[in-house]
Amino acid sequence: MSGASDGLIRAGHAAKWWGCLCAGLTLLALLLSACGVRSAGSSGGGVTRQSTPTATPTATPATTLAWRQSTWPPGFSLQDGGLAVSPVDGHDVWTCAPAGNGVFAVWASRDAALTWARVGAATLTTPQWTRCALVADSDSTTTLVLVLTWGSGATGTLASASLISQDGGATWRALPGELDVVQVASVAGTIYAILYNTAPNAPPPSGLVVSTDGLRTWRVARPPNLATHDEIFQFWLNPTADDLVATSALHTLWRSTDGGVTWTRLPSLDMQASLGVWLPQRGQWLLCGGMPTAPQLVCTSNDGASWRQVPSVKSTASCAICGKNASTYTPYSDCAIDAIAPDQSFVSICSISDMGGTLTLFRLTPAASTWANLGTAPGGFLALSASGQLWCLDQQTLRLFVATLPA
Repeated sequence: MSGASDGLIRAGHAAKWWGCLCAGLTLLALLLSACGVRSAGSSGGGVTRQSTPTATPTATPATTLAWRQSTWPPGFSLQDGGLAVSPVDGHDVWTCAPAGNGVFAVWASRDAALTWARVGAATLTTPQWTRCALVADSDSTTTLVLVLTWGSGATGTLASASLISQDGGATWRALPGELDVVQVASVAGTIYAILYNTAPNAPPPSGLVVSTDGLRTWRVARPPNLATHDEIFQFWLNPTADDLVATSALHTLWRSTDGGVTWTRLPSLDMQASLGVWLPQRGQWLLCGGMPTAPQLVCTSNDGASWRQVPSVKSTASCAICGKNASTYTPYSDCAIDAIAPDQSFVSICSISDMGGTLTLFRLTPAASTWANLGTAPGGFLALSASGQLWCLDQQTLRLFVATLPA
């Protein structure tokens, strides 16, 4: 999770900002790389070695998207407030902003930020002046979490408090203690969330929790064989069942088909899983992650039994005097894959220097081996909804843009 404006953007745990090229370097080529994969290690099982054809994406866009600049609520500034886009329906957007005396105004748009209405206000007194952030439910358009953060990490005073709304932001209820909610998803009245206790010297409630009463109470959903110093920090939920996959900080991957009561460890590579989506037509999970020792994206759709390499948009750049002792230096930089689209295609927004250094949108469809150029993107990746709306934010001007991916 990351964002702009001091981390005030949280779009269903999906907002990621990536840099693709070193400044001042000259692009030599764009290529797609493929390499072998390793064994799954101690988790059991194995992986199939699969090669991927290489190709070069064209500089000329195959098609361009009709980007629309969105509006903000009256008087709203992202420098002071927070933003969340629904991963379920890209037409649902919320903002929050301080209104004074411990009150935070909440605005909602149901038409992809064309118009806004103030729907509610959250009230909570904090020890210091604070800003707000919003966390959208990854599987519901009615559940929303507002997080207040104050203090400083450098001085050891950083703390948070959270409030929850289950009616789209109209009414709010404070969660107990000093909790930071970083992810939330709900299905059939059950809420799954990742909580962090920021109170000084307080034991954490332990990462992933499950609640059936709107986070008034919860149980910890922790795999019993997870290492003591490890924790679940991201999960993906099947929107029609209590089936979820979770990844831990130490590169382990787990699946539960009973709402986190029991867990099975899945075979995985030495990587951090970062993307996941349930494929209802196939009844399978598509899970992807990066390999830290050789940057690339690998994916599995059979619970880790085999992993395939995804062609990566890779830039090759060089300069004559930037290496040690003025030697030639040629860095390689992969453009990170930001999201998986509803049609199972991959989406990446990257800055390509031979295209003027502007951000460019690329898409790799399931049957393709070459990334398609979809034209200039007006900002960095913010969110991609299940209904196909792609959101970008210009971090310099704080302007918000939306477009719909072509079928």
